[in-house]
Amino acid sequence: AKLFSVPETESASLVSWSLFSMSIGPLFMGFLLQRYAPKHMLSSCLLGLAVLTIAFPLAGSIDVMKMIRFVLGAVIAAQLAATMTYIASGSTNMRQVMAFYVGAAVLGGLSGRIIAGYVSEYFQWQYFFIGLATALVICFVRSLQLTKTSHKKTSTFSFSALLTVLEDRYIRQFYLTILCAFFVMTGILNFIPFRLESLDPSL
Repeated sequence: AKLFSVPETESASLVSWSLFSMSIGPLFMGFLLQRYAPKHMLSSCLLGLAVLTIAFPLAGSIDVMKMIRFVLGAVIAAQLAATMTYIASGSTNMRQVMAFYVGAAVLGGLSGRIIAGYVSEYFQWQYFFIGLATALVICFVRSLQLTKTSHKKTSTFSFSALLTVLEDRYIRQFYLTILCAFFVMTGILNFIPFRLESLDPSL
């Protein structure tokens, strides 16, 4: 907000832009994974994330940041889908593997926020994105060494297939539950930093 002299609501919307694309992205990821091998999709997403991450702190306006965050969310959705598909294709103990996957994702998100906070406090916030982009490039190089899994190109995208999934009442209830949970979480994440700063300006 201070960097571009914009209202708090507009700067907080940066999180909303990425989550919006992440919310609609998974609806199309299955069709992409039917056409492209998970390994290739994973590598492409990691490289794309690295480019977008280094571009974010270089953005010259809040509008450019919003656009980058929107694309970033879509790429993250694709990367998560590709990762889960690749893991599932070579796993014999799916429950244990997915449990480790979810745990690693949560731990990574938590540690990322903690590290970002310390870097912003003692250095400059741009340095965190430079370090994150470097880590993504390393992950991209390592992903090229992954074992290639068998893959067959199948059907193309169809809106009717999406509607068929949403016809299931239990799936709709599940989606609604996740929607409500993320609605609350996003609201807290967006505005709690500004609230804490108002309570203690030294933060």
